[in-house]
Amino acid sequence: MDLETKYSSLKQKYKKLKKEHKRLQSSYDSLLSANQHDKSLIESLRFDLEKCDFSNFESLQNSITSSPIPKPSILLASYPSDLLQNTPKLGFSAHNFLKQVENFKSDPLLTPTSNNPKMLPNNRQSSLTKNEQILLLSPKPKKKNPNSPIIRSPNMSSGKTPQANPDQSLNIEQGLSYNYQGFFIIGLGRDEKQIISNKVRILFSHILDTASISQAIIDVIPDLCFPLGAEARKLKLSGSASDLNGVLYSQVPSKRNHSCFLFTLRAEEAVGDPPHHDLPNTEQEILYFICIRIDDLCLDCNGMEWVVPKVYALASYIPAIDLHYDFLRSLLLIKRLFRTNMIASEDAGGLAGLVENECCKDEVNQLESFARSESISPNLHLEFGIAQIEPIIYKCPSDLSGIDLVWLCLPLFSSLRFYDFFWLLLAILQEKSVVFVSSNLSVLSSCVLGMVSLLRPFKWPNLMVPIVPNSLREVLDAPIPLIAGIPTISNSERQNYTSIIWVLLDEHNTSRKVQGSKEIVQEVAEPEVPQLRRNLFESYKIFEGDGFRYTGSAEEKENCHKISGELKKYFQRIIEAFRGVVITNNDLTNVLVSKFPIYDHKFIRAFAQTLIFQNKLSEISNIIR
Repeated sequence: MDLETKYSSLKQKYKKLKKEHKRLQSSYDSLLSANQHDKSLIESLRFDLEKCDFSNFESLQNSITSSPIPKPSILLASYPSDLLQNTPKLGFSAHNFLKQVENFKSDPLLTPTSNNPKMLPNNRQSSLTKNEQILLLSPKPKKKNPNSPIIRSPNMSSGKTPQANPDQSLNIEQGLSYNYQGFFIIGLGRDEKQIISNKVRILFSHILDTASISQAIIDVIPDLCFPLGAEARKLKLSGSASDLNGVLYSQVPSKRNHSCFLFTLRAEEAVGDPPHHDLPNTEQEILYFICIRIDDLCLDCNGMEWVVPKVYALASYIPAIDLHYDFLRSLLLIKRLFRTNMIASEDAGGLAGLVENECCKDEVNQLESFARSESISPNLHLEFGIAQIEPIIYKCPSDLSGIDLVWLCLPLFSSLRFYDFFWLLLAILQEKSVVFVSSNLSVLSSCVLGMVSLLRPFKWPNLMVPIVPNSLREVLDAPIPLIAGIPTISNSERQNYTSIIWVLLDEHNTSRKVQGSKEIVQEVAEPEVPQLRRNLFESYKIFEGDGFRYTGSAEEKENCHKISGELKKYFQRIIEAFRGVVITNNDLTNVLVSKFPIYDHKFIRAFAQTLIFQNKLSEISNIIR
């Protein structure tokens, strides 16, 4: 017993000593960090005071802190040849990638002409290469096409009912509202070889705006709807028909879940003025695709019953995501009612009759009802729909600039600790590459687009891919900053991308969710901004502790807008400080010394040299640089 008692006593002492050692080590590390921070502040102050007289321009230019990732002076989709010339140390894969892009841009089929204003004509039959698909992922400023048909208001409609073509696509007259541009059903077709090979395609399309949705966009939609591919299974036949009933009656989600996700593509042309200038994406640079994935019945040519995945996707310039989600749910409800009525009737025709058409007449009428509804505007009470189901009622917010905030930010805020969120935002403002990783496509796409939405009034000018499909992983090699989401990637693969900050949303250990190389972490400048941090955390703390969620309380929804509002006020202060200033090294130092605290200089200096900031400054100051 004496030996056991001594052993227990020694064990307790060892634990206490180990705990004390850990505390002392933490204190030591904090002192080192504080010492380094003080040195940085002193050095920054000395630098600014010495350079206020602008006496040594070359020394100042060489001393400015540069971005760790080469700051792009041009966009990949615009000038790949210039990027090759100006970046001689790119790796072989990056050089090869950009050379292919340059060759692609010289394709005569893709060169705009006076007779063919579209970048990619709709009648092009060849499939897109990967580089062509990547070009569609990056938004670029667009000019309105004066020759495109003007979209009419609802009361200008001719009243004609659209007719289905043999391929189940619809030709819709131009002249409808701006609330959406097109609708698609994507999945596995009836060909047995396609089902077995899991080859997805567009099964049905209803396009209102052919100028914005080109053949190039249509070609890339299937891969983005099924980023990890699609897999069919044979229908399980039993006496209770539980599998059949589950497919027929359980495909209308009662509330938002993992089956709803988003992706974006660059639109080809603008076809008129947006309905309201306060809406996000007023320049119509990108198309939002709001998607719901379901399981559905399919009979192949041999009469074999299959359960196949399908995606209902709605394309729109306007990120009124909750409205579009409710609309897609209404289409699924109409399909369920149609099939229920078919089963109850004597001429159902078995399963073949239930799956004969991808979109029934009532679904087409619902699409038309939405197309002819009033365009979104502040405080509008929108109500539309066919008589067979309850109408869709949507109250537009008074401030349209945040119409997508709650939908996107609830999963984002509830997935990350405040410190991680704030640090990632600073990294993105300094044009670091950030890639989110999650098997949940709903959370993944919301986090990517949520981060981008919180940059307003600034715009992310580089690559932005909410969901990177397996077929387009080359986008991670692009030598420009990117914000992206990827469903899955191994740890060994992540090690190959040292300039990317990884956000592992499925990681249970919160301290390991945000990962990056030591060098990239040290290069992210952090301003003190104690008041901003305090205000943000006061609104953010309600999201911490319970894991991610899709919906929230009224207070949580209000706090999403508060956080965005606080960031906008801070961004506006920075913009006002530089209004009317041409950013040269001398002017930058002068503005820093006169208008910002010393401990914010490193961040402001790095941010002021980004394309994000310079684009905004040029926009508001009309400065040609």
